[in-house]
Amino acid sequence: MKVQNSIQSNDVVPIIGRRALVVGMQSHAVPCHHPVFERAQCVQIAFTALSRTLRNGPEAQLVVAPLMAQKFDAMDVAVALKKAQFLGSLVVIAPDLPNPLMVLREITRDWRPEFKCAILAGERLFSAT
Repeated sequence: MKVQNSIQSNDVVPIIGRRALVVGMQSHAVPCHHPVFERAQCVQIAFTALSRTLRNGPEAQLVVAPLMAQKFDAMDVAVALKKAQFLGSLVVIAPDLPNPLMVLREITRDWRPEFKCAILAGERLFSAT
């Protein structure tokens, strides 16, 4: 795992012009100024609609979720993505954390190798790539 301060074309996912599902977050909570969200088409959905949206909705390349919300957390989102055989990337929005790589390892521990996940903690992006 490595710390990334900027996104390269093969890191996390190049989402310019692609659809991003924003799960259980208000749009003002997504740091749209960060390069990972550059020109992404963000669609806000409730956590309870995630599985149905992945199954029936337009294809999404990125899922954005908070580390912790009132009724779900990033692990719940990761489990739903795994069940849906999601092939895109997950970006978890978190406050500054003392050890974001440990949290990232926990979220991705049961995933197949091609799964891409990152934690955006403050302004720094921590990636499992």
